[in-house]
Amino acid sequence: MSFLEELAKENVIKTSQIGEIKSRAQEKYAGDIDEALIESGVTEDKILEVKGKYLQMPVKKIDKDELTFDALKYIIILLQLNCEKEC
Repeated sequence: MSFLEELAKENVIKTSQIGEIKSRAQEKYAGDIDEALIESGVTEDKILEVKGKYLQMPVKKIDKDELTFDALKYIIILLQLNCEKEC
């Protein structure tokens, strides 16, 4: 199941919108589905929530202005370790 199908399953978008959102992402946003979803009225918070469910990963919204480079490096290391265990 694709992420867009997951959004439809969660009643965030309609199944009939999937093709239109994919096309808009390609044409206007260099394939960035999230930007096309935002243009369609889906909030960033809802995208994050459903993406966490879809990827079966915990999510946390953070203020990017408060994120230090060291914290970002730590997050990347944790993701790499998690992937080595489960990928």
